[in-house]
Amino acid sequence: MSAPDALHRFKTNLDMPRQLIKLEREHFRDPPATKDLVAVKGLRGGVAVLTVASFESFLKDLISEHIDELATRVDSSSFGKLPDQLQVTNTYNSLEEAMRGPRYSTATGRVNRLSNVKRAASFVYNDELNPESFGQSRNNPGKETVREVCREVGLTDIFKRLKERFEKRWGVAVSHSFIPDKLEEIVLRRHRAAHGVPGLNLSRADLREGIKFIRILGEVLDIELRHHFRQIRQRTSSP
Repeated sequence: MSAPDALHRFKTNLDMPRQLIKLEREHFRDPPATKDLVAVKGLRGGVAVLTVASFESFLKDLISEHIDELATRVDSSSFGKLPDQLQVTNTYNSLEEAMRGPRYSTATGRVNRLSNVKRAASFVYNDELNPESFGQSRNNPGKETVREVCREVGLTDIFKRLKERFEKRWGVAVSHSFIPDKLEEIVLRRHRAAHGVPGLNLSRADLREGIKFIRILGEVLDIELRHHFRQIRQRTSSP
């Protein structure tokens, strides 16, 4: 798979909250009648949840596809040319995940994890990329998760890197804190909606803006990651 596959799935997934907004607009007034409050709250809460869920899946897919593709090109002779942080992530996460065990596994006891630990140790000893060591435990796609996901593959100051491209697509200049702050706002909105307390503070305009923001953020992340991994491939293939 290639990175654009993740972007395509992401945009397809964003059609779900868009359709919910369309459904709510076509069938209910704004503000809604008292008899329609529960339905409107449910639809708007669903938009908030699905918007963030689409971005969460995208983050995992994007990193996974890039690492999977890179793993086919990197061997023990070129592993040392990878960014230092990528090497660190590959080594430490491989061992830590194997020793800790799968998050939702029913298997208990260290003996049940021996085969995975040995497999992880083999990746480390042989200087091989282990795709499973990247993008783990990303259940909260807020600003710190985005920073960490990118840092793990050697890409720092991600929001600063994205700002210029983001502004061109957003249509206006934004502050340096706008992208991470807006992302946190949208993720917090999801948390509240998921716990059944969206209220009517979720306006149609806010939800439409949230989808637009998440779509643009995904697009510019895709561009930046593709550029970053292209440079890595060039570095590892050079003599």
